[in-house]
Amino acid sequence: MPLIDLKLISELAVEANSQRMLAEVQSYGWEKENRLDSVTYMGLIKTHYQASNLLKQLRALYEVCVDFAAGHFEGYLNDFEEFTEEDLPYFLFDDLSFYFNRETVYSLPSTIEQYDELVNVAAVFAKIQAAKEENFARFFGNASKQYLSVNQEGRSILIPESAMPADELSRIQANNEIRDIEIEYCLDGYNQFYEQCLQLIQSHQEKGDIQGCAEKILQLYK
Repeated sequence: MPLIDLKLISELAVEANSQRMLAEVQSYGWEKENRLDSVTYMGLIKTHYQASNLLKQLRALYEVCVDFAAGHFEGYLNDFEEFTEEDLPYFLFDDLSFYFNRETVYSLPSTIEQYDELVNVAAVFAKIQAAKEENFARFFGNASKQYLSVNQEGRSILIPESAMPADELSRIQANNEIRDIEIEYCLDGYNQFYEQCLQLIQSHQEKGDIQGCAEKILQLYK
């Protein structure tokens, strides 16, 4: 059963980056009113780095599993031989367990609660987006809002909200609301994903079945 959706986590990372930008703007001292306190400021920064690293490591693990499931090992062996000075044996499973070994701060967290700032943002993602919509309408009005669509020639175009058919606008807004809720829950399966990956690596390593292990891990991704 899929436990990780990289597309949803990617959208969460976009929001985390927008919060990082808010903290960056505050860093230069021009904002004299509504200044962030140090705890909030640090929380925004940490959320960005947590989301960025989580997405990066999950994507990298996915790409390795795609290669291993297809039997593409040579490139990894070449990289190992190029960057290893000593004459050491190469173990394919090391390229999978690498993401879980906790030898660097960039390793995947053993539980998602380790990234508590990111978890907190995910939990209120829909509320954050709703607040942004309200602020946009307050400052610019709905006439300035545009939606991406495709014309008869198949080209991408932007259509003002005022020119959108009512039924199409309702459909888009409903889909966006559903998407926001999905993002709120996108980290819920992480802990189970982490534990199952470790179990798969251990059980398949005993059998020497690297391709089977990679295939099973890929099944945990949506």
